[in-house]
Amino acid sequence: MPIGVIINALSVVIGGILGALVGHKLSPKFKADITLVFGVCSMGMGISTIGLMENNRRCRCNAESDQQIYQEFKF
Repeated sequence: MPIGVIINALSVVIGGILGALVGHKLSPKFKADITLVFGVCSMGMGISTIGLMENNRRCRCNAESDQQIYQEFKF
């Protein structure tokens, strides 16, 4: 069962409902600040992921290994 997908969908729905009910009570400065914080966090996660991808050089596929995979699994 795709539990991650279900949790993500429920989080979006619950967050949307809470935002619709409570969003007007938040100050414009808080709304701008929280958007900035989420943006900085997203950039940090992206930069750290780039570093992980650069260090992951274990899988170097070439045409010969691709052909072997094709023959084995008959894609």
